[in-house]
Amino acid sequence: MLSPVELSPFLTDFPIFLVSVVLWLVLSKERSFAMGTFGPIRINQPIEIEVNFSLGINKFKSRVEGITEKNLIVAAPMVNGQIVPLKIGTQVTVSYLDNAALYTFDTVVLATDLKPVPTLTLDKPYNIKRVQRRNFVRIDAKIPMTFCLLKENLEKNSDFYYATTIDISGGGIMFSTENPLHLGDLLEIHMAFPDGVNVLAIGKVVRVIKNGQGDQQMYSVGIEFNIIEESERDKIIRYIFNQQRELRRKGLL
Repeated sequence: MLSPVELSPFLTDFPIFLVSVVLWLVLSKERSFAMGTFGPIRINQPIEIEVNFSLGINKFKSRVEGITEKNLIVAAPMVNGQIVPLKIGTQVTVSYLDNAALYTFDTVVLATDLKPVPTLTLDKPYNIKRVQRRNFVRIDAKIPMTFCLLKENLEKNSDFYYATTIDISGGGIMFSTENPLHLGDLLEIHMAFPDGVNVLAIGKVVRVIKNGQGDQQMYSVGIEFNIIEESERDKIIRYIFNQQRELRRKGLL
């Protein structure tokens, strides 16, 4: 055990050491907050900007042009080659995807700039919502689609047939068709979402339910996606997220 004399240098330096630790913790917290202000967002990342105009809600594609500790600089939304006029103080909702989740936050336009490229400067968000993509939420949705049967080597094995989805998720769909299908069948699926968004996926039949009889015979077919690009899955997840948000706004969810 050290004597008081031997301990005195440590006791003398202890306040300095303690202050250093506190400063390190504070600075680390601030640095972490600054890095995580906008979640895992990066330069050139595609985003969606939602604006509530007097005539209704509009959604615009954009991308991240710059990131600071307090602001997010994004490309000014454009329609038919024309800049969407957003005034300073306009409230907007921003959403974006990464490999793990969908992020969304409300913010406000702080500044607009036309040079060197048209941009908006957005305020730092104080409440970022994170929606897990791994927990694929399933919602009822009637989306027009076509499908064809595939061989094991993914060569087409039939003509394309028209159908309509019953429900959708990031992991698969249920659709209605008059064409009899069987468990294990492999399908190439094309879905036509609103606003010209198309999704391509390859999936396996995991469930078949017969509905009706005779000429009215229909089948509800459950599909699990086997092959789908993450960018295609993102389109489905974004659609689901937007539908749920709209239902919450109307008090239906």
